[in-house]
Amino acid sequence: MAAQIERLQARTGCEIFSVDRSRISARHYVGTVGVGQRAIDILPKIDLQDDGARANLVHMLGVAGLVPYGEAGVTGLSAVLSTVVDTFLALYVDRLALEWRRGRITNYMVREHNRSCLRGKLVFAGQLRENLLHPERFYTRADEFLSDVPLSRLLKAGLDVCRLRAFAQSTRSDAVMLLADFADILDQRLTSHDLNTIQVDRRTERFAHLVTLAKLLLSGRLPDRAGQDSTYSLVFDMNVVFEQYIGRLLQRVASSHRRSVRLQFGEAYLLRHRGRPRFGLRPDIAVLDGNRPVCLLDTKWKRLDPQRPHEGVSSADMYQMYAYGKEYDCPVVILLYPQTDRFGDLVAVYHHNPGTDDSPRIEVRTVDVRHPGPALRPAVSRQLRHILDQTCPRA
Repeated sequence: MAAQIERLQARTGCEIFSVDRSRISARHYVGTVGVGQRAIDILPKIDLQDDGARANLVHMLGVAGLVPYGEAGVTGLSAVLSTVVDTFLALYVDRLALEWRRGRITNYMVREHNRSCLRGKLVFAGQLRENLLHPERFYTRADEFLSDVPLSRLLKAGLDVCRLRAFAQSTRSDAVMLLADFADILDQRLTSHDLNTIQVDRRTERFAHLVTLAKLLLSGRLPDRAGQDSTYSLVFDMNVVFEQYIGRLLQRVASSHRRSVRLQFGEAYLLRHRGRPRFGLRPDIAVLDGNRPVCLLDTKWKRLDPQRPHEGVSSADMYQMYAYGKEYDCPVVILLYPQTDRFGDLVAVYHHNPGTDDSPRIEVRTVDVRHPGPALRPAVSRQLRHILDQTCPRA
């Protein structure tokens, strides 16, 4: 298994695990890695049982927008399915069946074909090549109304991933039944270029979420050499999940404070070299009063440790927060971590020189993502609203 995981990581350029002679340990990625008929679910390190951690991860992915269906689209699925990837495979099969039976994708395509009747434009070169001894046939080029178009092939390829990779028998069975409706669609091995170029248009917009999810599923499909078990991954950087989740929830709660929230804010730079800006400063999240930042946040998916200096906050992170406050002239900068039993909401407050109460400050805070299931979003929203009340009161 270690060799297969190493090949997967080499081919994706994504270091999901640390692999050495004695053990395989997860890094900061979460999701599912499949090796042959086995699956490894990598769950966020929070103080919940596996089922609760899986449900919370799926919820966070939906709210964060890292999967094309939001929170409502995945509610309940994670509680009955065995892996993270199974949740999205089941969702894909269910929604594709609904949309495909409402009406399949069709389009006019130009086809050159040897026909028994004259249809379209006669292609003389093809006629001479193919029908020199068959004057009763016609090699022509004509527009045909077809279902076998690139978008349909993409959706079928995503459905085949569900058939092969789902661990839930119900999902595999549903995928096999739905594939019968795609019998006239060509099986095609899609390349990365294909995934980038196939797009929806106005007529096929109702399939947009399914196309996005199909691309997500297919991007993790990496068959190894013939005769070996294939590997598969659907993984997400937990730092990005946490950042996007907090950012999206802050956007929802900030409206009550008459503030706006932007993710990956700003174009400031720390220094200049020969007149050109260097070392960009881009906070994860900015709370704005008009165009002026009143609070900047960086999220860190990392456990704080009371036994370490400064609770484990690195000097590099603190220098970066100081630079944010200075360059954006922002009164409050927050480092936000996941909460554990050892810390409350507010861990520490540091002031810029001269250190008075009205000096710009850097706060180290935590937010509790351990609430199970449906309680998570309202609980985190309340904490974020409390942070806004304390750092940038209602205008």
